[in-house]
Amino acid sequence: MVVAFLLACQHKFNRNDKIHSTYFGRFGTAQHMYYGRIAEPVVQKNKITRLVLAVEGIKVNRIWHHVSGKALIYVKKDTRSEQLFYGDRMLFLAEFREPRSGEFPFSFNQKHYLENQNIFYIAYLGYRNWKSIPNRNSKDIFRFTLLLRSRLLMIFRDNQVLGREFAVAAALLLGYVDEIDPGLIKDYSATGAMHILSVSGMHVGIIFLVLDKLLVVLKKTRNGTFYKTIIIVLVIWFYAMLTGLSPAVLRAAVMISLVAIGKSMKRQPDLLNILAASFIILLLWEPALLMNVGFQLSYLAVVGIIVLYKPIYDLYVTSKWLPDKIWSIVAVSIAAQLITTPLSLYYFHQFPNYFLITNIIVVPLSTLVIYFGIILLFLGSVPVVSYFLAKTLVFLISLLNNSIHLIEKLPCSVTRGIYFSGIETAGLFILIISFLLYLFYKEKKYLFSFLICLISLAGSCLVKEVLRNQSDRFIVYGFKDLPAFDFVSAKESILVLPAKDQGRTDDPVFSENLQQTWTAFGVSKHLRLSLFMDRTPSQKFTYQGRFYKKGNFIQFRDKRIGFISRGLPDQIKRKIHIDYLVITGNPKLTMEQLNKIFTPDEIIIDPSNSNGKAKVWMGKAAGLRIKCHSINVSGAVMIDY
Repeated sequence: MVVAFLLACQHKFNRNDKIHSTYFGRFGTAQHMYYGRIAEPVVQKNKITRLVLAVEGIKVNRIWHHVSGKALIYVKKDTRSEQLFYGDRMLFLAEFREPRSGEFPFSFNQKHYLENQNIFYIAYLGYRNWKSIPNRNSKDIFRFTLLLRSRLLMIFRDNQVLGREFAVAAALLLGYVDEIDPGLIKDYSATGAMHILSVSGMHVGIIFLVLDKLLVVLKKTRNGTFYKTIIIVLVIWFYAMLTGLSPAVLRAAVMISLVAIGKSMKRQPDLLNILAASFIILLLWEPALLMNVGFQLSYLAVVGIIVLYKPIYDLYVTSKWLPDKIWSIVAVSIAAQLITTPLSLYYFHQFPNYFLITNIIVVPLSTLVIYFGIILLFLGSVPVVSYFLAKTLVFLISLLNNSIHLIEKLPCSVTRGIYFSGIETAGLFILIISFLLYLFYKEKKYLFSFLICLISLAGSCLVKEVLRNQSDRFIVYGFKDLPAFDFVSAKESILVLPAKDQGRTDDPVFSENLQQTWTAFGVSKHLRLSLFMDRTPSQKFTYQGRFYKKGNFIQFRDKRIGFISRGLPDQIKRKIHIDYLVITGNPKLTMEQLNKIFTPDEIIIDPSNSNGKAKVWMGKAAGLRIKCHSINVSGAVMIDY
């Protein structure tokens, strides 16, 4: 598996579209006419349609050039965009730009995520900037399965499975996750039940077991075992394509295909070998999977279940059916959670404290949802039967959602604000493995390794806490077009915003990410100021001797920060040296005008400015040899001093 990992890294570099001579990005990001094919399932949101296109042609100087590479396209939603489907082709006029990095220091980094998918440019299209070329005669099997999935989703809708119940049923059975709302994601994530909202190995396993029983009659015929294996593998992969080929399903499909082939050869496969083989096969097929969080967590969870389930299960033996089933669920949950916890903390910075209670409730309920959902898909056109099946399915999903919401609302349901570096995450893995090895083999060397890791992690956390209390930070957030500036010192924060934008901070996404940032820095006390509360020279604000504000100028510790939003200051007799000059509010100013008055060490262009002006300012700043940072291009900026 280590060799496969290294080969995948090399293969991933070779598959980087940017290094190819035909990559469309080599023609620059100016506005051009493009031609492309929709390469992934279309995602429909409230106001936009999200597309991933394989760009195939570009028109430059009235000449079409054959190009390659993928791009992310956002189209304003209308009746035409709602008809777009995987495999369709588009002619469109666009000006590409690089995706923005994280809007907050610890938030999701879209640029990094897309680069792992081999996507380096995005574009936004208006109603009149594109034309679709439907591909109705395509013989693409993946397109066929997605069309079938759309018809199956209509069965749910026709039987009045709607709202959150539809979102969960569609995600759980068919891998369609576009209609899951943020509140639902928050509940499932906080309780450790996110795996329920995706098609996983359990679904593929159920299909395998059912087919294995149904096709047992083929064994009595000549070459029956061979035909049985072929049917099982084909059905499993058809279902994998039907559900969108998510990493967890790909892993399960490859593993069960290998198990089926092994059984046909009358060989008992070793699960760890099967897991390693599937890992190698998938990474050689698509190296980008290596950086997919779902792929990583899926493999870790299976490793944990294979290695730890039996030892944990053997800790409690009972002959009674119900306690045995409950303990079996607990053993699986502990085995999977133990191994995936370090990576989950690294990516999501939270731990679901009641994950055992959650799984005891949701595993049986989700299993019932799967069975009733499958029956409804088969019998959806039978009037009376489909009515009762749909009512039962809605009841089960409502019970599932309400149970998870209730657990999420319990006191201390989730521990947030856990931030580990890559090295600390590796240390946590070693700590857990050392503890388990000592538990199973009782050897002192494993206990010694465990204690060393524990002391090292404790020391690292202590050092971070000391440094955090001694550090000052100036943060410019990049949330949409909202200019928000945070001054963090020890465990206190002063959030500065324009007076007209104060109400916009009530946005739940902004509030949640801001709280996450404060938790990461241990902020327990915060103030809020208006940036342009008064323009009179006498107006000033001082806080505990380390924050001084006068007009549009702020001194934070030993750093001076100026904010330019409209006109330049009057009656300036000599140049003003400041550490950071923030351009906000999209002012009609040139870099030459600013350079006549200010000598900044760095210029920061906040998200309230247009991309066009930001691009011009950055070009001029580079010519004047002034360091310049655009939030719209590079994401949130955090300056430690």
